[in-house]
Amino acid sequence: MYRNEAELLEEIINVVSKSLSKHPVNSKGLVGIDKPIEHLESLLRKESKKVRVIGISGMGGIGKTTIAEEIFCRNRSQYDGGCFLPKVSEELTRHGMQSLKENLFSTLIAEDVKIDPLKRLSSDIVRRVGRMK
Repeated sequence: MYRNEAELLEEIINVVSKSLSKHPVNSKGLVGIDKPIEHLESLLRKESKKVRVIGISGMGGIGKTTIAEEIFCRNRSQYDGGCFLPKVSEELTRHGMQSLKENLFSTLIAEDVKIDPLKRLSSDIVRRVGRMK
């Protein structure tokens, strides 16, 4: 049972959020995108306690970013935080590493983060991100 109404409300919100996220977010009407997404999601579902990295490679313009973004959108509700950073190489060239880091951490903790290039991340940010799933 729930100790108070706040816990009950939080559980209702979690259930509704998860059920809404089970539906495809937006595959942009692209034909043939479902099969590669299903394949990659099956790789992500394999039980492992280790860190998993899945690389998507291929020539430009074949939909790698679109597939990765769709998988991210479908699965983001399972985590406390998340950030999709498309075209990292281009952003790195245009705006630099500091901007990329600020974007990442600002999105993860949902507040504006400014990083001093001469210092490390604040211990508060490290602690907050370290606690996230």
